[in-house]
Amino acid sequence: MRITNSMMIDRVVTNLNTGLLKTNRYNMQLGSNHRLTRLSDDPVGVLSSMTARQNIRSLKRYQESVTAARNWVDQTESALMDMEEVLVSIKENVIDACGTKNEDDKKNIAAVIEQMNGYLMQCMNTTVGDKYIFGGFNTTEAPFTRAADGTLLYNGIDPTDTTQDFSGELNQKIEFEIGYNMNMEVSFTGLAVVGVGEDSLFNVLDNLVADLRKGMSNEDLSNTYLGKVESLRGSISTLTVEVGTKTQRLDLMENRYSLDAINYEAIRTDVEEIDTAETIMKMKMSETVYQQALAVGARIIQPTLMDFLK
Repeated sequence: MRITNSMMIDRVVTNLNTGLLKTNRYNMQLGSNHRLTRLSDDPVGVLSSMTARQNIRSLKRYQESVTAARNWVDQTESALMDMEEVLVSIKENVIDACGTKNEDDKKNIAAVIEQMNGYLMQCMNTTVGDKYIFGGFNTTEAPFTRAADGTLLYNGIDPTDTTQDFSGELNQKIEFEIGYNMNMEVSFTGLAVVGVGEDSLFNVLDNLVADLRKGMSNEDLSNTYLGKVESLRGSISTLTVEVGTKTQRLDLMENRYSLDAINYEAIRTDVEEIDTAETIMKMKMSETVYQQALAVGARIIQPTLMDFLK
């Protein structure tokens, strides 16, 4: 096979273009800090990168949800702990009232318990931002209010009215999606906390204040209210423990999502971004090869017809 001058020139031009394309690709990578400039550069890598990006977006959404859920749980726990402490103080006041106290002393204790009762109502109207956490689906208005005659109402309903069906109110639970197919209840309905019927928290305390002002006997006070107040405190304590377990779970989820985000970011970085030092070395090597190809091409293409006529 005879090698013509035209064939050599075509081969030189092809080699020059190949070297120039490599140099240009490395230059583009250094300029953008991205290894992939088109889909054909690494189809498998592009798929891995897209999957990692999708997982990172999902993790970010779940992290935001966990943070929001944590705010609700923290506020719920804080309110319940305050309520438990207040109920302990109320029990101590009841014990004090059951001692050798006259009617005036009992009236003073009634005034103290009445103030504590008001604070408990404030706790049950706790908010996260502008959202009420114990109102069920009603998060825009205070769930616990007093009617004109002093009757306590929950979302406009009297909790002591046992003729009503409270199942609808009790099932209004606020949930956050903290993971794929994972929802968490972040609070309780007000009725789940204070109870319903005659032994509901505010009804017991209202009756306690009224009986103290009437001068109820020490024995009757002890028999009627000590057990009820302790039972209410125990119920609040149980809910506080339940909230504490949710806090621990959210802590675990936060740590897990943080580690997952780091891992997926590492996968994305390995596929998409360049090793600057390595890319610079490859570009310099391709520039050297290109310069050598230019030099060789110049020597091959240099002879002309005049050179042959000589």
